[in-house]
Amino acid sequence: MIEKIIEKADKDTYFNLAGGRKNVTIAAYISACLLGARAYHVIMPDIKSINIEFERLKEDILSGNIKDESGKLRKDVESIFFPPLNRFEVIEIPVIPIRLFTILIKEAFSEKFIHPMIIEDLNRLGYIQIVGNRIHLTHEGKLLKKMLEKYIHLYY
Repeated sequence: MIEKIIEKADKDTYFNLAGGRKNVTIAAYISACLLGARAYHVIMPDIKSINIEFERLKEDILSGNIKDESGKLRKDVESIFFPPLNRFEVIEIPVIPIRLFTILIKEAFSEKFIHPMIIEDLNRLGYIQIVGNRIHLTHEGKLLKKMLEKYIHLYY
């Protein structure tokens, strides 16, 4: 799912993390991190009235009957798709760009020294397993490494 989002997105892409299923929200957030894009949570206190309006127009929307005689979007449909800005709040969600993360990792590995805090975090998060004085990548660590290797070329 993340790869499909990345293929279609660009640096000016914005991600709305509100609503939907958790896995979609997580995929959108990870995609925002990979792209260095911005992510937002949209809160609409009056969502009940929007849902009622949507249900009233659902048949027209699903059948494609959303334009007036002049070919413009019907006003009643427009109010659902593009509600006035005063009807919702937008909260920006902090995004940690993978670009920054990959630069830090590259620097850490190029110096042949990984800071103990990074090792501790990777171990705690389950990306590595420490056995004696050796570090082994877990399955999740291999997946993370594969993802970073695939997208690291975007930043260098």
